[in-house]
Amino acid sequence: MEMWKDDRSEEQMSTHTVIIAARDVSSLCADATSRYGGSTAAWACKPEDADSVFDWVNSRSDVKRVRFTSVENLERLSGMVHIYVGRPKVIYDW
Repeated sequence: MEMWKDDRSEEQMSTHTVIIAARDVSSLCADATSRYGGSTAAWACKPEDADSVFDWVNSRSDVKRVRFTSVENLERLSGMVHIYVGRPKVIYDW
């Protein structure tokens, strides 16, 4: 089982520097990872998108303990960690 995954491209490593993390509490992931120390999902975004991405993550029902953190802090965690690329919510005006 893969314990660390970062979806950012090489370019995004320097542009998507704000990390928003949360513990995954979905039953699908919780059962599979509890013996490995749980699962942490994180979203990397550009600094100007941080508030929008944080609000979106915080509104999800499948996560808890939403917080700003760093890659260094995530590397210290036991269990699975997956860093997604966070994008601001796009609102379309039809």
